[in-house]
Formats: sequence, structure tokens, C-alpha cells
Amino acid sequence: ASDLTTITDVAGVLGDPPRFSITDVAPDAIHQLEKGSDVMVIELDGLGWTMLKMAGEQGKAPYLSSLPAQPALSVYPPISPAGLAAMITGTLPSSNGINNREVMDFNGTDIFDKARALNKTAAYIEGDVKMLNTSIEPVLSVNEGDQDRNVFENTKKAISTKNQLIFTHFHSIDDDATTYGPYSPEAMAQIYEVDKMVQELTRDFRGTIIITADHGLHPS
Repeated sequence: ASDLTTITDVAGVLGDPPRFSITDVAPDAIHQLEKGSDVMVIELDGLGWTMLKMAGEQGKAPYLSSLPAQPALSVYPPISPAGLAAMITGTLPSSNGINNREVMDFNGTDIFDKARALNKTAAYIEGDVKMLNTSIEPVLSVNEGDQDRNVFENTKKAISTKNQLIFTHFHSIDDDATTYGPYSPEAMAQIYEVDKMVQELTRDFRGTIIITADHGLHPS
């Protein structure tokens, strides 16, 4: 620090950080709702910036690679519950209290509660398990061999019923990247499948669309 204060328990040092952060999701979504635009947030769990670029180079993310994407900071620890909490509250783990996988109650309000205060309808589409105790109950997508296909179908239903805020959480990229490695053929193939589903959802939705990852992965 400039005043020579000693900093202890350093987790890491980040040089030249991205301009944006996943904590921008909540305020950006609410801002668009206030302006009268419907909003859909698509969370692609585990799709880090380097993974996206590699998938684009291999032709495995034709739609996502066509978008004006920009890198964004995740949070520490870089785990799904902490990332999800940061996105729906707009705050860091040090404020919302979600810094491990065991805690489900967060501090503060989430985007669903804020949308309700604006008299907006909202839907939250999850995988097969509930991750956090949000202000609305998630629609769980029971894993019957293809969890993200069920997430996709449930999101289509939320679009067809004209929800003004939709938050949908795809899990399979993170699952395959964790199992086989973030740059593995299996992970790249799954990015390709999710890419097609995301493109179809964006065709059906009229409003502001925010597509983001919660964190990335790197080989051990």
C-alpha cells in the first residue's frame, strides 16, 4: 500500500484487471428494467475467457464468438455459489457472505426482489439443485441425462410466458471442464452444444440480454 501498510493473507495479485466485473450484472439488469426493457441473464457456468477464445478458434462457439464479448473479473473464491451470489446481488463475497459451498443465505437483496419492487415478473431457471436461498424459488431442471437441455426447455417456457426478468443457469460446461479439463475435446464439444441453445434463446427473447460466466477454469 502507498502508506507502507502491511497486507497479510494475500490470495493473489491481479495486474491490469478487466474493466467489468460479474458484480455488474445485477445493477445493469435493474437499470434496464427501470428503463422499461425486459431482461434475460444467461449464466454459462465455468466458461472462462481463455476457454471462450479457444472454442471460437476451433469453431465450437460460432454464436458466442460473434458477439462483442469482453473479459470480466470473477470473485474469490471462484466457485459457483460465490459467483451466483455476486451476480444476483451486485456485491462481493465479503459483503454478501457467500464464500463457500455450505452457506445458502446471503446478505442483502437480490435482483428478483428488486424486480418485484418494480412490479416486474421474474423467473429463475436452475439446474437440478438449489444453490442459494433466493427471494423467489428457482425452477429446477431435473437431470435426466441432459441437464442443460432441461434448463433450455424451462427457459423457453419462461420466455413464452412473458416474464420480464429471466435468470437462467447452464451448468454443463463447468461440469465437463472440471471432469475432462477446460481445454479438452469434451469441454469444447459441450460449449458447442450450449452455444446452439443460447443462440435459439436469444432469437426468442425481446429485450436486453446479458450473457456471462461466473468464473473460469485453468488446468491444474
